[in-house]
Amino acid sequence: MTKLSTAAAEFWIAKPQIDQLPWLPITGDVVVLTARSGQPSYAISRVTTSDLGDLTLILVQEDEIA
Repeated sequence: MTKLSTAAAEFWIAKPQIDQLPWLPITGDVVVLTARSGQPSYAISRVTTSDLGDLTLILVQEDEIA
């Protein structure tokens, strides 16, 4: 049997930064936090847009537990 542990996080991107991206993030993309120890990676499970054009990425990290 395999057990999964999940952790969720949010990542906010302001409109001026979004305008500089070569593409928009979508569900299923991976975000790697290169400045954190171990460089954890998160999958984007949802992308929401504010009325100001900002994006909030709902991130999920899944780690397999033996």
